[in-house]
Amino acid sequence: MSKKSKCVQLRRGTAEEHETFVGAIGEVTVDTTNNTLRVHDGVTPGGHAAGGSDDNTTLPDNIDYVAEWQLPSAENAYTWYRKYQSGWVEMGGIWTGSKNCEFGREATITLTLPLEMKDNNYYATAAVSNTYLMHMGQNTEATSVMFRFGAYSTTRTLNRFVWYVCGDSL
Repeated sequence: MSKKSKCVQLRRGTAEEHETFVGAIGEVTVDTTNNTLRVHDGVTPGGHAAGGSDDNTTLPDNIDYVAEWQLPSAENAYTWYRKYQSGWVEMGGIWTGSKNCEFGREATITLTLPLEMKDNNYYATAAVSNTYLMHMGQNTEATSVMFRFGAYSTTRTLNRFVWYVCGDSL
């Protein structure tokens, strides 16, 4: 390794040394005996083990966490999602395409969701530039959502909008 490389090094000590050590609130130390991290609360000697051995990797039941995710990219049409271990999901993206809307009329765009929802009881919304009036999504299925929009100045072609969906998934 080059001498110019930089690293972050945490305070460390053996399990025995940790038994009496009280770290600052939020301080993280390394237990070199058990190869675990310990998170300190400013009061508890030894802090709280944060992982490393099978005994310490189970989170309490009341803690929800992201179990699966997707980052937006050109390959996935700029969609993203976060699925929590509880089944709750948040997802969104940028729709790009071409949809014509005549003045005084409405047009619809149906999006296929990256993750299937539990049912059609979920929240959906979209945002678009001020040349259109975008309506709340109509949740027609667990796998898709339909957005309605209207042009209020002249006939327009919609080329892009940002969407967001959240609720319970399968």
